[in-house]
Amino acid sequence: STRIAFRAMGVTDMSQRQLLDAFYRTDRMNSGVSLGMLNRFLRTLTAELGADVVVQCAAGEDYNSLLTALGSDLLLAEADGSVLLINFLRLLRGSWMGHWSVLGGISHDGPLAYALVIDVAAHRIGPHWVPLPLLASCIATRNGLGEARGYLRLAPAIEADLKLALEASVLEASARAGAQQRASLSHEKLEAIQAEYIADDLPIEVERMSLWSEEQARSFFESGGLNDPDRAPGVGAHSRPHGCAAS
Repeated sequence: STRIAFRAMGVTDMSQRQLLDAFYRTDRMNSGVSLGMLNRFLRTLTAELGADVVVQCAAGEDYNSLLTALGSDLLLAEADGSVLLINFLRLLRGSWMGHWSVLGGISHDGPLAYALVIDVAAHRIGPHWVPLPLLASCIATRNGLGEARGYLRLAPAIEADLKLALEASVLEASARAGAQQRASLSHEKLEAIQAEYIADDLPIEVERMSLWSEEQARSFFESGGLNDPDRAPGVGAHSRPHGCAAS
């Protein structure tokens, strides 16, 4: 499965024997390969090869969460060229066993989604479509050591970088929108609020006050400058007793 995934992403054309030797350096293989073992191996090997690949691990602790994530990642794989390696429990010729396979895509037949399982032992069983809920139930199981199965997603590093850049851009745009929304108090509006509370003795500083909300401006003029959003509580431009606002 690892060899198929690496070749699909152009990471390396290492032979099966070379991959086994590299794996043995990372984890002693006493029995089957668990989710955690392959996760560590792929992270180590991609780092050694200098591959621009990000390895993400999704443990099948909860069936519903796994089903949702698996469906989303299969759709994402069609867009960014990522590859999914699944560790699942399967029944083959009367025997239950853990297995690794590569997923080749997703398709829908009405409301039901199907995943294409590309088996590495093609001479035993060829590619086959499996209902996504059934596949998720086979992944959301545990191995003989009680460890959760799951799947690994190998994604181009550029996709991860773009995701971070997009998140930063969204935060920046949100901050700008928030600033624009706050900067809604014009000089005329501030003068009107000042007059309403008969606070002519309090100067209007448009540059900073225009960033206040109307509620903050009203609180400032009503308190005689004591409730200044830009200053510590109790420190105002002028001090005058409460209750001096117009009634």
